[in-house]
Amino acid sequence: MTEFDTMIFRPSGADIRRHPCGARVFYAEPVAGGRLRASNHHIPVDVDPVPNGKFAVYPRPGKSPTVQHISAPKAVGMKAAGIPLYQLHMPECPKRDQIRAAARRKATR
Repeated sequence: MTEFDTMIFRPSGADIRRHPCGARVFYAEPVAGGRLRASNHHIPVDVDPVPNGKFAVYPRPGKSPTVQHISAPKAVGMKAAGIPLYQLHMPECPKRDQIRAAARRKATR
């Protein structure tokens, strides 16, 4: 394993969870100051990298990984370097409306 490999996040058994819709995801924390809204919760990310991914995930030993939106030019370079890119789960989640409605109800209690 090279130093470069230690900078690439690859979800493994301990990272992978089942989302309420049944999909396999891992949870990552948004990078502070990034395009993703900073919050105190983690964002579900689909486990498998995708060719048109717009999100890079970085490992943090002993903590949850971080996720960051990547610009198109940077994505091209990262793909060329063999760095996997991911997509967020919620935009494509079949139960996103029900999950978001439940979260809103919970927040107003």
